Amino acid sequence: MNDYLVNDVKHYTGRVEDVDLALWRGAYLIEGFYLNKKNTNIKIPFIEIDTIDISISWRALFRGMFLADLILSEPKVNFVDSKRNKNKQSVEDENWKDILNEVVPFNLETLVITKGEIHFINNEIKVPIDIYFKHIELKAQNIHNSKKQNSALFSRYELSATPQNHGELYSKGTFNILVEPPDFDINLKIEQMKLTQLNAFLKAYGPIDLTSGEFDFYMEMASRNGKIAGYLKPVFKNMDVRAGREEKDNSFKETSFEVITALVNVILKNRNTKLLAAEFPIEGDLKNPEVNIWKGIRSLIANHFGKPAFKLKIDNTINLKSVKEEYGIKTERP
Repeated sequence: MNDYLVNDVKHYTGRVEDVDLALWRGAYLIEGFYLNKKNTNIKIPFIEIDTIDISISWRALFRGMFLADLILSEPKVNFVDSKRNKNKQSVEDENWKDILNEVVPFNLETLVITKGEIHFINNEIKVPIDIYFKHIELKAQNIHNSKKQNSALFSRYELSATPQNHGELYSKGTFNILVEPPDFDINLKIEQMKLTQLNAFLKAYGPIDLTSGEFDFYMEMASRNGKIAGYLKPVFKNMDVRAGREEKDNSFKETSFEVITALVNVILKNRNTKLLAAEFPIEGDLKNPEVNIWKGIRSLIANHFGKPAFKLKIDNTINLKSVKEEYGIKTERP
């Protein structure tokens, strides 16, 4: 495995520290998996996993299918940004399926992730950035339909995480990865995320400075036969925003941000509730979905100045039938 990770992966190099066999339960355990981007000055791995537990799925075997259960303990993914390519680390055009097959050469029945983390890092600016999701917990079941369910979406998952040590991310849904492209029906929400935790990022990339506020986010998406339908609902509560950049350049972009943030504060301060919310419909091809910006802007104006245009929660209105009605396609694949 180490020979493959060093010599046969195009953009990355990797290693594992140890492999232990547990023949009594039909399993093996990989301890210390690391994948680093090649030709960079970055010290931290792109992917690091404390342990990878691969075992025979006895449940699936009793149903007549040879599948595996996979448990990733404390996986961590580190995206690194920089003005210099030598110091950048992101997802490259790699054959990730081949890498997965080398580590786990079996089809999966169950995938479990415990104590996961995802980081976006930039240490080359005045105030270093570390935007992260921690305590990632994922469980996906019946991935290859060993239960032989007569359903278009026979697999299901639940996902939870904590953004920036505040708030909660929760997602659940059903899917089918045995078709190409995969079909799915998913919900996702983020609630009570403190905006001030994102200040370093927003000031560097915005440029925006938030002195208070919370962020909620709601999403539903469904896809069938390569078509997608859904919506995004960003919600900003008790927000106080101002333009602010570490290095001001007096450019048109900088001035525009200052004008926009001033208008946002004027709007918020002249209403009884300091809340901005919008609903952006999503439709089109799965590979290149379209977000309807103008409908989103109209919903923001209607929600703020008139009667509430939508509910600040997941509506549970999007499913495979939504895709069928939007595009007139069959709900059953050939």
